[in-house]
Amino acid sequence: MRDPDDLEAELLDGLALCGCGIPIEVANVLLAILEGGDAPDDWPDAAKYLAYYHLDSLDLTAHGTGIRHAWPTDKGKAVLANGKLYREMVGAS
Repeated sequence: MRDPDDLEAELLDGLALCGCGIPIEVANVLLAILEGGDAPDDWPDAAKYLAYYHLDSLDLTAHGTGIRHAWPTDKGKAVLANGKLYREMVGAS
């Protein structure tokens, strides 16, 4: 069985997040967007687009004419799988 701390480090690295502040909360939002959701409704548009651009810049998503309707690349699917495993290990939803 994998160590949850190692898995968390891999997840944060895959999303290009450091361990400062609230990285898991940020990771959960990015994972939700990567899974096909949207940024939280109460976020300003600039913050939403920052999340979309972040995922796109890491080649975790691909998109046609609109970045809001992106889909995960193979690299993004690998990060999603890692995130799912991490959430299962720590009992998060």
